[in-house]
Amino acid sequence: MATTKRTRTGRPVNVYLGREDLTRIRELGTWLSGKGHRVSDSQVLKAALIVTRPGKALLDAFNDVLRRDLRFRSKSTVTNVDK
Repeated sequence: MATTKRTRTGRPVNVYLGREDLTRIRELGTWLSGKGHRVSDSQVLKAALIVTRPGKALLDAFNDVLRRDLRFRSKSTVTNVDK
């Protein structure tokens, strides 16, 4: 029996997530589990990225992230949006 070598298509990354972020990921994972799926945090994040589109909602969320990010004390926000 011939074996094939599996190749990894992604790459490991480090992402800083706060308590609220982890709580949201777990809530989404729990909801998906209730639909009969067995999910990982990585799968929840990938699904969220797929449904996210550029626009005002993303810009508003990004500005909220900037305000909450403790690594950067800047109060700058992004205001330029194409849509």
